Amino acid sequence: MCKWDSDIPVIIKGKEVKIDSCLAILIDEMNRAGIETLASCCGHFKTPGIIAIKNGGVDIILPQLKEML
Repeated sequence: MCKWDSDIPVIIKGKEVKIDSCLAILIDEMNRAGIETLASCCGHFKTPGIIAIKNGGVDIILPQLKEML
């Protein structure tokens, strides 16, 4: 279950940013792999989550997958 009230700090480009806890590991791994993320939101079970990446694309995390994160 998503615990968006407990954001996890992740270091991106030397800055600490808060990430929805259910996405923190995924965002951290994407950035470590060289996929620069700009913004993210898990959707909080109201809308599909999104991860915006630097190349201008937006990856959508389907609601069915959020429970697996």
